Amino acid sequence: MSYTLSSKTTSLSIENQLLLLGIDERTYRRLEPSVRESLGKGSLTPLLDIKFNIGENNVLEMPCKLQLVPDNKGNHLLMVYPVNHTLRNTTGLGKVSFNHLKNGEIVVLSNAPFDREYIQLDRETNNFIRVKEKDVNVEEKMAAYEKVRDIQLGAEQKSRIVEGKPVELQIGDEKVTVGLDLKSPNMFRELKGDMESWKRQKEIEYDIAHPEYLGPVHTDENRWEYLIAQKQAKGLLPDNSYENKNNASINESKSKTAIKI
Repeated sequence: MSYTLSSKTTSLSIENQLLLLGIDERTYRRLEPSVRESLGKGSLTPLLDIKFNIGENNVLEMPCKLQLVPDNKGNHLLMVYPVNHTLRNTTGLGKVSFNHLKNGEIVVLSNAPFDREYIQLDRETNNFIRVKEKDVNVEEKMAAYEKVRDIQLGAEQKSRIVEGKPVELQIGDEKVTVGLDLKSPNMFRELKGDMESWKRQKEIEYDIAHPEYLGPVHTDENRWEYLIAQKQAKGLLPDNSYENKNNASINESKSKTAIKI
């Protein structure tokens, strides 16, 4: 389950929100460039291992992803998505809609006529990214895309995008798919059609052929936590350790300086 770090985070700067996680300026500089870039853009970070002292010589270790999410008041909240070993339906959706989520689709949850949410599954952490419709500004994003591409989306295409469904377009000789993606910086992106499908299939084939590789995950068989469990079972890792893609070990100093992004 994802969460914010404090009920008062809306009044805290981004730097101080990160500081609540124990990530100070020195720690931030040691993060992988891909993590720093994702935080700066507002997209979901790669998996990283957060370790920080919680007092009495106890260290909390938490494999997770982070994302800075804007709200309609101009603030940014630091969302934390810890790794869950099992996927649970905490969305309130029925079986059919929940299966759509598991298949990588975006689903709209209508809590009330004017309080709708977009929900998308991050398979690596088994967390659901939830964003209020009013905070996404879909109409604005579609207008900006039309201007950049010098096209005019049809009413039916716009309606599909608003409902979280991707739309395939033929722009000149190029076939692209556009739509919402809550994990991307702008929550809206364009994919190359056939070429992207081909690349994804090749990545899946690579995952299956190389189960030892801790890289982009496209199959259940080699998800990050699955590999850790396998290595622990073979005695290659102690039971209480994690082998992670990005390590963010926290500096033990008592005085911490907020990060400047």
